[in-house]
Amino acid sequence: MMLEKVRKAMEALEARNITPSVRKVRDEMGGGGYTEIGEAMREVKAEREALRAVRTDLPRVLQDKVGILALDLWTAAQEIANREVADVRQACDVRVAAATSQAEEALQEIDQAEHRIRELVQRVATLETAERAASVRAETAEARAGSLEAEVRVMQEVNKQRERELDRAYQGVNRMAEVLGTKHKSKAKTATPNGDGNAKSVDVTG
Repeated sequence: MMLEKVRKAMEALEARNITPSVRKVRDEMGGGGYTEIGEAMREVKAEREALRAVRTDLPRVLQDKVGILALDLWTAAQEIANREVADVRQACDVRVAAATSQAEEALQEIDQAEHRIRELVQRVATLETAERAASVRAETAEARAGSLEAEVRVMQEVNKQRERELDRAYQGVNRMAEVLGTKHKSKAKTATPNGDGNAKSVDVTG
């Protein structure tokens, strides 16, 4: 892995006409150990020297064939890489679409949950208001019941007082009736007849 990164970094620097060094390769890679980069650079240089020696020793015809073969291999590698990139991109698109769909479903569920929560909060507020109103009505009814009970007790006392007064009045009327009845009987007994045959009453009360 390190060797490939160092090789690409060196090629990038050389493409900009910059002579690769450990520090410049490290900067191009964006980090890494100096020792590992140095060893990888030596391996890359050794590979290049070996390839250069092979090209020098090979006849021109073979060098051309090697070049063509290398080009074919490079083209095939590029095609494979492009196909892999396309496959990876397609797989990523599928995953992104699935993730987007799941996110939309989750958002819908969240919206529905928030709507249900608002409804529940409203219902709770309504129930609390109704409960407070019922409590007020109950307190009012209780107070009214207490007032009515007190009024009933007062009326009962008034009725008892009136009954006592009526009893006393009835007793007085009865006594008066008895007295009047006694006087009437006394007058009837003392009545005597006169010369014309009519009875004459004599007042014996004095």
